[in-house]
Amino acid sequence: MKRKVQIYIEDVAQSGNYNRIELFEDEKINVNLSVQNVSDISKVYTDFSQSFSVPASPTNNRIFQHFYNSDVDQVIDQNLRRKAYIEIDLTPFRTGKIQLEKSTLKNGKVDSYQITFYGELLSLKDKFKDIKLKDLDYSSISHDYDYTNVKNRVTLDSTDYDVRYPLISSSRLWSYGDASSTDITQTSSAIDFTELFPAIRVKKIFDFIETKFNITFQSLFLSDKKFTDLFLYCKNSETPNIKDSQEVDLISQTTPPFFSGKFDLTTNTLNVDYVDMNSPIDGYYQSAHHYVKIGISNVTDVNAIYYIDVYRNGNFEKTIQGSGNNTYAVDWISNEDGLADKFKFKISSPDLVTLTTRVIYSFEYVYHSNPLNIDTLGQEVFIALADDLTFSGVNINLSNLMPDMLVEDFFKGILSEFNLTCVYIGNDTYEIEPLDDWYRKGAVIDITKYTDVTTIDVERLKLYKSINFEHEKSESFLNRQFFDLNGTEYGDLKKTFNYDGEDYNIKVPFENLNFNKFTSTDTQVGYCLTKFPDHKPYIPKPILLYYYKKLPTSAKITDGTTTNSMTNYICFGQDNVVNNYNMSINFGSEVSSILNAINPNSIYNTYYSGYLNNMFNLKNRITKVLAKFPITLLTSLQLNDRLIIRDKRYIINEISTDLTTSEVNLVLVNDFRDVVNSIGSIGTDGGNTYVNFHMPNGGVSTTFTSSSGTTVTPSSTTTSTTLTFNVPSTATYKKTRITEDGKIRVSENIITRITEDKDTIHTVTSTTTTTTGGTITNNYTIIQTKSPI
Repeated sequence: MKRKVQIYIEDVAQSGNYNRIELFEDEKINVNLSVQNVSDISKVYTDFSQSFSVPASPTNNRIFQHFYNSDVDQVIDQNLRRKAYIEIDLTPFRTGKIQLEKSTLKNGKVDSYQITFYGELLSLKDKFKDIKLKDLDYSSISHDYDYTNVKNRVTLDSTDYDVRYPLISSSRLWSYGDASSTDITQTSSAIDFTELFPAIRVKKIFDFIETKFNITFQSLFLSDKKFTDLFLYCKNSETPNIKDSQEVDLISQTTPPFFSGKFDLTTNTLNVDYVDMNSPIDGYYQSAHHYVKIGISNVTDVNAIYYIDVYRNGNFEKTIQGSGNNTYAVDWISNEDGLADKFKFKISSPDLVTLTTRVIYSFEYVYHSNPLNIDTLGQEVFIALADDLTFSGVNINLSNLMPDMLVEDFFKGILSEFNLTCVYIGNDTYEIEPLDDWYRKGAVIDITKYTDVTTIDVERLKLYKSINFEHEKSESFLNRQFFDLNGTEYGDLKKTFNYDGEDYNIKVPFENLNFNKFTSTDTQVGYCLTKFPDHKPYIPKPILLYYYKKLPTSAKITDGTTTNSMTNYICFGQDNVVNNYNMSINFGSEVSSILNAINPNSIYNTYYSGYLNNMFNLKNRITKVLAKFPITLLTSLQLNDRLIIRDKRYIINEISTDLTTSEVNLVLVNDFRDVVNSIGSIGTDGGNTYVNFHMPNGGVSTTFTSSSGTTVTPSSTTTSTTLTFNVPSTATYKKTRITEDGKIRVSENIITRITEDKDTIHTVTSTTTTTTGGTITNNYTIIQTKSPI
């Protein structure tokens, strides 16, 4: 049976309304869907796009405004994608955006339009386009840059600061306890607080991205300690660029009588709009331009430096450096149809200074005012006055310190770092979870009865001979020393396999700074300094750091007048403690500088090995099969659902669907993953540990039961949530003495002794009721041991 496919496109003239596009009767509408693909394992930020033709009917001509005819005035900018959605037999299937690609004429008459339907993740990339990290609003975490604030953010854990100052030197070598001129335990060579650059919690940057783009990230991982303890080091200059920044607050304006107000005093915005050339102010226009300037006067310190940040249409455009009483050109814009730019300004200064600001807007034009057609220059000037701005020289403007990095590159880099998948779930909401967690959330669906089992292609997986996990190269002398000794960058990993395939590279846009712990101390520091003998400061690539914990130190910190011994400091590096595990943001299992031991819980072992071990299982195959799904399954199937055909379970590698016939070509990979989830280990004293529980697709409610005295909070849930397990203490361990003949000897007081500590296995079972009335059961295990990992 042929399905009825409906495609609706946004009506730009009537906000919130959609028009139905007419389709060819015989047009095949195929949609290819894939999130994780064995041929490109780093693309966890993917979706679909599909091109097809639609007839040039009167309805479609109206929708696309006769695009084929350039003489028709276009109200719609066809270069922009328009919101759209697809229905199958009136059932919602996918939302996204449509781009008009071209029109085709036959025998002088328009015949068709070619359009492309883009999924929502590609629309997310459109949102991020050209926006940099410095364009986000960090005002909510701004603070006074002074000695007390910096020292507290170095030493205190009683306040959970979103901005910290890691002990990373960008000016000189530090030593410890050697009484030399570089010894940071000495008053004369203490760490000057102005040597330190800030680091921002990455979770807050994700919050600011949500606010900037009016989107929502739905995720348990983003609230997980493995993520919330992650910080981005903010160093984009050799010395800290600390500036007090304030928005230019417009309070009054002058406007010629024949122009409406160009300034919005409520939003402090200058509106630069197209001026209709057919309605001249005087005479006949030949050309016109808009000229934007900003004037600074009444400067109390003519030697003070100030910076003018220009924002155009909500995005940062440029910074103008100035001093004294001057006027600066901002932009010169040609008067063209469709022009509608909005300008705002911020001024910052690292100095103590007060100044007055004027925003000056000129409309300049050439016109004929007499029959001799003599060109005459005309100009209309608009001026807005602002409140005086006073700079204290201490409030930190984090935007000025952010790495020069696009939001899109940062976002994709974090996804690749933790093997996260990003899926659109509706209403500008995107689900972000580690790939293994996302697959665990999938429903298990038996599709055998919908499958053509008479013809199934089984192929070998085309596997790689190596997978390389790489960071950006670091110029730090510690990193270069590591490379010289080991022939590889610190924290990188090369996994080799005995296959004849190609190499595959996963490279993140972050530098991985190696740290140094001083001998016989708990004091660990990093250096943004180049190799010996120069040891010059350098501007690093963006650096990710883990908050480890508070550790003792005898280092001193100073503002040049007051010097304090810190006694404790917040340690940063590659390590973090979660659920009694030492986690690492190294790709490979490196020797941890703070632990002085190999940390096995690397990025690869934690986030990549599950998927890759399943893929490289010798029993795994690519299975290609044809199916025909009912409309309910076609529209409800999610890409993390696991499919059963006969007695085998698969994950979806790729789906190609003919929406008109419901024929589905499935490319599947065998799923050999464990259904038992290991939470971690805990010591004999017991205590709390946690796990993120993801409500399975189609799940309605879940209850939890436990063994060995373990309690679970909450005991039931209707949504995805974080579970807290309280494990009882194990006060004594039974010992068993085993003789050479393997027999157990029991002592007179009936205490059994063993050669090793006996681990206790705690089991928690989740039982989920589904919309179909069935149940899904999963088990979670906690290992209680004398020496947790």
